[in-house]
Amino acid sequence: KMEDDEFQSASSAEERESVVAECGKVSEWLDDEAGMFTPVEEFTTKLKVLKDLSAPIMARVREHKERPEALEQLRQSINSSNVFLEKSKEYLIKPKPKEPKVEKVIEPVVETAGEEKEGADEKAKETAEEKPKVTKAKIVDEDGLFKEKELDSLKKKIAEVEKWRDDKLVEQEKTPLAEMPKLTVSMIKSKIQDLDSEVQFLIQKARMLKAEKEREKRKIEAEEKKAEEERLKKEKKAKKKKAKEANATDTDEKVSEEVPPTESTGEGDTDTTDKKPEPEIVEEVNEGENIKDNVEEPSEVPEEKTEL
Repeated sequence: KMEDDEFQSASSAEERESVVAECGKVSEWLDDEAGMFTPVEEFTTKLKVLKDLSAPIMARVREHKERPEALEQLRQSINSSNVFLEKSKEYLIKPKPKEPKVEKVIEPVVETAGEEKEGADEKAKETAEEKPKVTKAKIVDEDGLFKEKELDSLKKKIAEVEKWRDDKLVEQEKTPLAEMPKLTVSMIKSKIQDLDSEVQFLIQKARMLKAEKEREKRKIEAEEKKAEEERLKKEKKAKKKKAKEANATDTDEKVSEEVPPTESTGEGDTDTTDKKPEPEIVEEVNEGENIKDNVEEPSEVPEEKTEL
């Protein structure tokens, strides 16, 4: 392998000579001295010497071979981070504007007890109706997921990684291939991991914030629904009460129409005195009829006599 181009470029002449010489010694030892009864420790020692001599060359060959792929991964990571950064600006949490302080002037108002009570009831009703609207508007307005400080930190991180990569590439170009590289694969992967960790942190935080807002939104919608149901229930109850009162009023009016107007006490007494003689008149009429019957009965007696 020492004759391959990649090994030739990644090693110096002295290193290659050392490795070739040691390989020759080990080969002669295997042919002349080593056998079935040779201790294992001797084989291990010979192998370790060869590995120590060839390890730097093998490491440089591996670095030169894997570096382009690692740099491509770093480039993709930087590009995806920039895309995420630009997209995240659309979900930036806007700073809340400072509300100007308004001094409230309380004017004395003279009200009666009834008007004061009605005003307090109307004010409480308006406050109760406005509360859910304000809360809902607050949730709709706060669509942001990222703070400006967080996005600035990510932008700064991306710029640092890009600068580090460019500086290291310049150093690596100046470094001979036979020397240990200034830009290693492990260093590149470490930068990729740092950049991806920063992006994943923001993504996870945004998910948590979005889930929290969804829970809060569902909670407020449930409260609004409950308040609406209670309001409809109260309206229905008030309508029933009003209808009941209207029915009661109609019933009272009908009863008042059916009952005749009551007369004075004097007139009532005269009516009772006038009605009392009625039974006597009936008795007199009956007595008159009895007398008439008694008078008419003797007229039949002469007829019987004539017949005889």
